[in-house]
This record gives sequence, C-alpha cells and structure tokens, in this order.
Amino acid sequence: SPEQDDAETKSSYAESSLKIRVRQQDLGDGFVEIRFRRGHEFGGEVSEVNLREAYVNTYVGKFDFRFGHQIVVWGRADGFNPTDNITPKNFLIRSPDEDDKREGAFLVRSFFNAQPVRLEAIWTPVYTASVLPTDIAPLPPGMRIGKPDFPDAKFENSSFAIKCNIELASLDGSVSYFNGYNPFPGVDATESDETSVGIEITQKAYRVHVLGAD
Repeated sequence: SPEQDDAETKSSYAESSLKIRVRQQDLGDGFVEIRFRRGHEFGGEVSEVNLREAYVNTYVGKFDFRFGHQIVVWGRADGFNPTDNITPKNFLIRSPDEDDKREGAFLVRSFFNAQPVRLEAIWTPVYTASVLPTDIAPLPPGMRIGKPDFPDAKFENSSFAIKCNIELASLDGSVSYFNGYNPFPGVDATESDETSVGIEITQKAYRVHVLGAD
C-alpha cells in the first residue's frame, strides 16, 4: 500500500543466448540467435526460449539478399523513431537496453550496393504484431479483451518498404517509404452481443503509408 515503505521486486530473471554463424566460401552466410530466459515476472514464473533471429545471406555481384526471421531497425533515430515500423517489439520486456525489446519477423531483404548510394528493399509476407501489456491491468466491469483483428497471410496483406541510403564521409542519410500494416496495433471498441459484456476491446492492425527521411 502507499503507506508502507517496503521494497518490491517487479522482475528477477537470468538470460543467456546462443549465437551461431556459418559461412560457405563466397556464396553467403547464415546466422541464428536463440535466447533462454528464466525467472520471475508480473507475479509469476517465467521460462522462455526465444528464437530471436534465423536467416541466411547470399551475395550476387552488387546485390545482397537476406531471407528468414530477422530484426530490422528502419531509420537512424534512437528512442523516438517514427519510421521504425518494419519488425515488432515486445513491450513486456524489462531491460535497460532498448534493443532487447525488438522481435524478429519473417521477411525478405535485399540491397543494391553502388557506393556512395545503397538501395534497400523489404517484403514482409506475414504480419507479426508487437506484444502489448493488455493483460496486466484489469478492465472495468462490462468490458473485456476480444480476439485481435489482424490481417490474414495473403499477398494483398503484405508489407513493402524501400530506402535509398547515401553514405559519404561527411554525410549519412536516407529517404524511405513504407506501405503495410503497422506492427504496433491500434485499438478498436465494439458493442458486445453478450448481456454481461457491454464493450469489447480488440487490437486491430491498420495499414499505413510512411514517407521518412533522416
């Protein structure tokens, strides 16, 4: 209670990771990272095995291709980054390192290297939503959390992104465009047919167009 001056441990866990990188001469390479996490959090025991990334790279002349489960940081800003909308985040992770909240998604990423210009394109065939703390705080009477409204795995629900990077000794910047569903879902409220529930709150993915520069 607020009148008591007692210490409380919100989170206590140990985490380790396994990283594997293999290379096949000049054809390409592969990378896998798995994280193991065990401890106590949100009043309960947590034991997780998280496949953070698993992808392969292949190099063809000036073109680079990356296929698989990847984490993409889209934009150069730290903290508030309005163009960072390619891969999701897990907002339940308690860590002083902001990078620990990032989650991977299956996508195809390609690069065309023509220094000082580097073109980048991304195709995300399946939507993956960020993890939001929807179950931590109880809802008022007459409200409940419904089933998320996320897009199906269809080609018309894919996400696309392109970027033009300029990398010089005295200038480093980019112009980018994103067309797809935002990994950070919005919230929708609808009336429920059940008499005991008046309003149903659901997570809903919205398609956005984002033009950015840095």
